[in-house]
Amino acid sequence: MLWSPVQLVRRAAILVAGSYVAGDGAGTENDVITEGANQVVLFLNVTKGSLTTILLKAEMNVRGFGLFQELTANVSAGAATLKPLEYTLRASDLAATALLYLPLPVLGDRVRVSAKGVGTATGSELAIFASVGRS
Repeated sequence: MLWSPVQLVRRAAILVAGSYVAGDGAGTENDVITEGANQVVLFLNVTKGSLTTILLKAEMNVRGFGLFQELTANVSAGAATLKPLEYTLRASDLAATALLYLPLPVLGDRVRVSAKGVGTATGSELAIFASVGRS
């Protein structure tokens, strides 16, 4: 399988502080179709504005059984604590505008990417694009 053309997942839009928003926030989620693929590469176009942090989450739909979010584990003293995985972009680590990419392994038929801002959202924008393929 070749890599797919890059597709729009989330148009450049002001990030909402405090709530995850998928797609454009107007009911258009723009899920990434991943059937037959094992990897999605997300391309992020960030204007940080006044936000302190941008959080991303990726959820996979497996054969219509719903959206599943990847877990991460913190192991301490032989016990593993699980929690949903969030990707964190700290504004202090970013230039005023940044072009970034994030490769994700996939197992499902679709991936939904959501984002939210932390802090004041003035002038903060995020566009997400994706390409799907096999590595």
